Amino acid sequence: IVEMLNGTSFIAMRSITSKLVPPEELGKINSLFGVSEALMPLVYGPMYSFVYKKTIDTVPGSFLLLGGLLTTPAVIIFLWLYKEHKQDARDEAKEIALREKLLRQKQWEQSQMQQEKLA
Repeated sequence: IVEMLNGTSFIAMRSITSKLVPPEELGKINSLFGVSEALMPLVYGPMYSFVYKKTIDTVPGSFLLLGGLLTTPAVIIFLWLYKEHKQDARDEAKEIALREKLLRQKQWEQSQMQQEKLA
């Protein structure tokens, strides 16, 4: 069941990363993701086979432990990307609130000036 969600991590990381990088860098980031996704089976398949063959008599599940260990950096990177995305969203919300406040202040000043002209 958990393996069904494996592909969603790539989608989520691409989505969050696309919001974090400038538009002119999107091609580079998507290329990096594409190359990484293509190379992973070439690296991990033989590595898992090697570990399994060497440890089948002692700890047959060691390749699973290796998989968990190798997933740790990806989880850390994903959490960092998520944190950065949330921080950017908060910063953007603050900027919008500041712009709205300045706009209301300017409108108030203009209305005061019009009232003074009429008086």
